[in-house]
Amino acid sequence: MKLIYEIKELKSSSHPDFIPSVQLYLRYTKPHIRTDSKEIAHWLDVCNKKYRDPFYILALYLNKKLIGFSELSYFHEEQFAIIDYVVIDEDFRERGAFNVFLGEIKQFIKKQHPEYNYIIGEVGAHSGNQPSREDRLLIRSLKMMHLGVIKCIYHSPRMTEYEDPQRSVLMIYSPHKITEINKELFLQIVSAIYYKYYLRWVNEFESDKEKIRYTREVGELINNLEAKLKKKKIVEINGYNWISYDGDSEERLKKFKISRILIIAFSVLLAVAISVFFVGGIFWILKEYLNVKPSVAKSIFSLAIILVLVCWVILTNRVKIFEKVVDKLIDLF
Repeated sequence: MKLIYEIKELKSSSHPDFIPSVQLYLRYTKPHIRTDSKEIAHWLDVCNKKYRDPFYILALYLNKKLIGFSELSYFHEEQFAIIDYVVIDEDFRERGAFNVFLGEIKQFIKKQHPEYNYIIGEVGAHSGNQPSREDRLLIRSLKMMHLGVIKCIYHSPRMTEYEDPQRSVLMIYSPHKITEINKELFLQIVSAIYYKYYLRWVNEFESDKEKIRYTREVGELINNLEAKLKKKKIVEINGYNWISYDGDSEERLKKFKISRILIIAFSVLLAVAISVFFVGGIFWILKEYLNVKPSVAKSIFSLAIILVLVCWVILTNRVKIFEKVVDKLIDLF
């Protein structure tokens, strides 16, 4: 049977597929990052009337059967969209539905907001140094759709009054391939996420006391981020299959091990080069006394020179070479 995918915008909570789509969201979203379904319904009905920046609920259908849910917002002043959730019914994940859904979301944003510059994805919310296996798989899938990992320690504001801000991975897509982003622009994007997305939501549902507390916490997150980026002018966007964090993360440990192996290999190569160089030199000088053919001595001495030159090239470009080799090896594993 032919597979026909279709995406629909659910413009209000009264849409007949709104409740089934939210049930799909609740079923497959981890409790600590899940939003109350009543809040989603209320926000869908009031946000677009109250603010200039639209909020969308999108549903994905396969042969007219509801199989996916997504939640996103667009910020006109900053000209970017943030995808908050993408959920696919587990019975249809093997058919490439996730990539189809992301592709359809991109086209939806392009159609609704042709002036957009970026699409932002926020992945996971975890208290440890490393995303969960599920989140790492999601990151890989997003990278296949040309979203890059922003190389900066980023925290999502807390979801409830009983939690703390959680480490997350921020990803970015641009119609023009980019490998870095200006620090000021990055801070502008994060500020919009904090103040125009999270804080607006809190202001709609929480008490005055909680609003004040949340505003203070969001301000602290921004200040901490600015402090970490104080000496930087740009923020890199990488293509790693692992996410780099401070601390004893799995990625850093793997990077350290690979670097150590490369350093040992280089040291061995350098030792061999020096040894061959001296042996070749001795053979060349004493070729008549040691009864060594000139061609043999010349070959050994030439090999030694070549090895020394290779070591010199590696030594003078060691940082870039090691970084590139390590990054490639990490991608392979």
